[in-house]
Amino acid sequence: RTIKELSAEYAWFNDLEEGARRDGIINMHFNLGRLRFSKFVKALGHMEKGSYSAAATEFLDSLWARQVKGRSLEVTDMIKTNKYVG
Repeated sequence: RTIKELSAEYAWFNDLEEGARRDGIINMHFNLGRLRFSKFVKALGHMEKGSYSAAATEFLDSLWARQVKGRSLEVTDMIKTNKYVG
C-alpha cells in the first residue's frame, strides 16, 4: 500500500533507484501515514528537485524527528546519503 501511494502521489518517487534513500522514504511514509507524510511540503519539494541534503534537514526540523529521536537521524541519513546506517 505504501509504495502504491508514494508512486501515485509523488512522481519523483518513481525515479528513485532501489536503495537506502528509497527505503528511507518508504519507512517514513509507512510510519507517518499518507496524510501526515504529505505535510512535509518543503522536504517533499526538495525531494522533487533531487536536493536530498536539504530534504533531510527539513525532515529533521519536525515534531516527527523530536518524537522518534535517533531513528529520525538514521532515516534522514539514508535519504541524504543513499547509504544504509550501521
